[in-house]
Amino acid sequence: MESLAILTPDLYLAMFGGFALTVLARTLYRSAARASRVRVTLRRNGETIL
Repeated sequence: MESLAILTPDLYLAMFGGFALTVLARTLYRSAARASRVRVTLRRNGETIL
């Protein structure tokens, strides 16, 4: 029982870490997709800023 009490915070931390990584990856992917879309739009307009 004592070993379980020691393990539980690590388990919660691992679960929270995995959730945070998933959210972070999703956010990064969304912003990267938006940036590439903006780049394509600018290139279509004949501008080469990015």
